[in-house]
Amino acid sequence: MTDGATTAAKYKGNAYGAKVAFYDIGIPNAQFLNVPSNMEDMTAPAYRVGARIHTNSWGSSTNSYTSSSYYFDKYSFENQDFLVTVAAGNGGSASATSDGTVGSP
Repeated sequence: MTDGATTAAKYKGNAYGAKVAFYDIGIPNAQFLNVPSNMEDMTAPAYRVGARIHTNSWGSSTNSYTSSSYYFDKYSFENQDFLVTVAAGNGGSASATSDGTVGSP
């Protein structure tokens, strides 16, 4: 059996020193997520604690450029060392010919 500390010192891995920050938008027993109306409520705290990648595995069925789309674009432009990603294709029809499969933001 090896000592975990010795092993960790020898094999640091690709993300050595990486940290993960979470922002939970779920509500227990709720049907939908509680997405903040002000996206800065999610991005600014993450940036302050050192996060530089912000991944969001939620989306909407709204097929338009919304205020959250604008905010993420603006925040990304003003903080070019911060990458915002949002899941694509969480909503919409399964049909390849249907509009609205990729929603905002």
